[in-house]
Amino acid sequence: MKNLERVPYRLFINSKPPFLLLCILGIQAFAKFGLLVMLLIILGERAHLNQNEVVNLINITFLGSAFTTLLFSLRSPIGANCFLPCIASVSYFAGLLAVVEAKGLSSLYGAGMIVGIAQLFGSFILYFFRRYFTLRLAGLIFFGLGIWGSALGISELFHPVGLGQIILHGATQNSRFQLQPALLGILVLIIMLTCMMLKRLRNVCVLIGVIIGWIIGAIFGFIPNDHVAILKNTPWFTYPHFWHPINFVFSLKAYVFLISLGFYSSIILFALITILRKENYKDWEARNLQACIKGNLAISIGAIITSFLGGFPATPPHGSVAGLIATQAYSRRIAYVCATILFIFAFIPKFAVFFITMPATVNGAVIILMGGIMCAKSFKYINFNQLSSSQLKAYSYAIILLVITDVTPTLYQLKFLTFFIPNGLVVGLIALILLTLLFSLNRHEKTSQPS
Repeated sequence: MKNLERVPYRLFINSKPPFLLLCILGIQAFAKFGLLVMLLIILGERAHLNQNEVVNLINITFLGSAFTTLLFSLRSPIGANCFLPCIASVSYFAGLLAVVEAKGLSSLYGAGMIVGIAQLFGSFILYFFRRYFTLRLAGLIFFGLGIWGSALGISELFHPVGLGQIILHGATQNSRFQLQPALLGILVLIIMLTCMMLKRLRNVCVLIGVIIGWIIGAIFGFIPNDHVAILKNTPWFTYPHFWHPINFVFSLKAYVFLISLGFYSSIILFALITILRKENYKDWEARNLQACIKGNLAISIGAIITSFLGGFPATPPHGSVAGLIATQAYSRRIAYVCATILFIFAFIPKFAVFFITMPATVNGAVIILMGGIMCAKSFKYINFNQLSSSQLKAYSYAIILLVITDVTPTLYQLKFLTFFIPNGLVVGLIALILLTLLFSLNRHEKTSQPS
């Protein structure tokens, strides 16, 4: 495949950046998404785990994330031949959290394996319905994820109560607006945008913003005390302990939901890989479906193995492609550094837990940047100018419904929606699946023939 034209400071998938820059980019990838270790701590709290058990969950999850990141970057026989950081999955979190609350930690591993197997079969969906999996569909999915990410980022910026609580749609409704943390987030956003305009700093714009915001947040006391306490109680060095009991006993409703979650992850992964390849190759369509299927296979195998060993399955975070677009750092070699960092942190959990001390407003600023990029880019991929009137109407309805589903919090409080699971995030995910499938059909205008 041929890369796009050479652009200064743009690191394509097959680029070979200098070693020092490569290390910095690997650190940047983890600095943004390392905060997702918060999900593991929340799971530990809901499962009533002690400190050592939570640390062990983090250790195994990071080992599985390192393995999944490397597996995803392979050329063949599996792997998407590109870099996307894989870490504790936001996609799986809401569903697996409900399983843990109902059945305990052993059910987490069984549910993770079920989701991984379902995602494995999701490859058949990509193949048999390949005519519907177009760039426009990827753009629509990307738009939905961007809206969801932007809403999450705004909540983090103006209601700094922690990423985990916002994902659960919890304390944000009663949290109080605080001016100083919000100003810090706005400052971080301005710094990142400035670095993006300065091409020499664009590759590391996210890292610069995060570090500056982190330092200022620490000086002004914007780091929650409970996060500092968790960090102090985390040991420096531990060995992972594998082979935990695995529970596969779930209700029929739970099985249906977990399988649907695996299929959903396959569709989201299709969008991420398609857009990543579109940004890097002239002839991106040539083997796009094969790359999506191989990448989906790598993620599913990683999820199954990680769950079997006793960890939380990993997938690429939704904003990962937006982060790569913002920094223009697509090089597949970053995967090696990122995986190495994940592997090291699997044995030094204090380094991993350190990332939960990132001020919420700093994380919110980064998410807003990524969500905005996703929304802006999605319109380019949908390409409204080439849609017929019926297609334009269908995509317009889909976008309106996606915005309502993601932004309107009252939608998450309706009682009938708890049939699936008492987490609003999952409702948004299910709606996204239905909308993207229903409104991505290739509709054609009926033209009248002259008599």
